[in-house]
Amino acid sequence: MRKKLVRAILCGFLVFGLAGCGNDTGSDNKPISDDGFNAEKVEKNITVSAEGMAADKTLVAIVKNDNNSAVELEVEAVFYDVDGNSLGSDTSYLYINKNQEMACDFYNVPENYNDYEINIKASEPIYTNYSDKVEIKDNDTGEQLAVQVTNNAGKDIDSVDVAVVFYQGDKIVGFGSDLATDLREGQTSTSNIYYPYDENYDDITYDSYKVFVSAYNLEI
Repeated sequence: MRKKLVRAILCGFLVFGLAGCGNDTGSDNKPISDDGFNAEKVEKNITVSAEGMAADKTLVAIVKNDNNSAVELEVEAVFYDVDGNSLGSDTSYLYINKNQEMACDFYNVPENYNDYEINIKASEPIYTNYSDKVEIKDNDTGEQLAVQVTNNAGKDIDSVDVAVVFYQGDKIVGFGSDLATDLREGQTSTSNIYYPYDENYDDITYDSYKVFVSAYNLEI
């Protein structure tokens, strides 16, 4: 099946400079240069590093940020029939730190789709990313996957996105996610990620998994 990554260009022009980026002026975790924010340049350094249809018929994508600063992305999956006509779309929003990956999934997958494409659109950052300031531990309990995130940022963190991709060999077979909020400095959140299942809600086997975490604050 043909799979395409389309890098959309955010309409038109450079927006705002460093002075409009909130409290962390000068931080390298925001994609701002002396020329201001440039969506097209940011999007050129974004790739879908892995993708696949999970056993429950949801589309899973892993998005990699090769920029030297954090990014905020709208990730859209558009589905087509055999004649190339659009059947609909689904959208996820990701906040990815510099040189890191984050995973997302798309639930609204038409049954009769023949092909899809994934579009990436970057927007001017209004969040500060602390993903490199948290400690991540995971434990496969035999009943579920427990993911612990400890806040070592030196300040409270508003939001922590946890995503887990399950594999059989190199094939993506499942996805799980959770959101923790108001993680105070030095504290630990625990996310319970359930094992993957198919479209009939029957458990499926997996032989490996990968944990992704994004931690960020709204600071404008």
